[in-house]
Amino acid sequence: DIEGLYVSNTLAQAFAPVVIAANTIALRQSSFHFNRVLHSMANTEALSDCPRQLALSPVTGPRAGAASLEASTSITITDSIFWNNTADCGGALYLTQLATAADTNTRASITDSSIAYNAALVRGGGGIYAERLGTLALTRTGVLANEAVTI
Repeated sequence: DIEGLYVSNTLAQAFAPVVIAANTIALRQSSFHFNRVLHSMANTEALSDCPRQLALSPVTGPRAGAASLEASTSITITDSIFWNNTADCGGALYLTQLATAADTNTRASITDSSIAYNAALVRGGGGIYAERLGTLALTRTGVLANEAVTI
């Protein structure tokens, strides 16, 4: 399990304050506020898509403002706050299945959490960018005033 407070981190050409690639991921009772991941204008791949090469290269990897989570079976987020984070793709969260997983049955769930005032500046979800997941379930979770720009 991962718990913590992540406030006002600014990262250039890097991943989110929390980056995890594992079979199963559990994030609980965590707060992410005012984190920024800035892209380089020289990174033309980031300008055209939200790449998912999480473990390969920080230049082509995802740019979630708070947490980049890549799992093969499940991602569980509970009792957490994601507020005013900014990134290229997925202002707060970038959730995906491990590229090495055989199918797309990875489950993600977000419960009793708040995802608000986040921004994706290039493409993707303002609050959540999710791809290659079997299911994404939100339970008692507020998603409010997130913004995504599409080029």
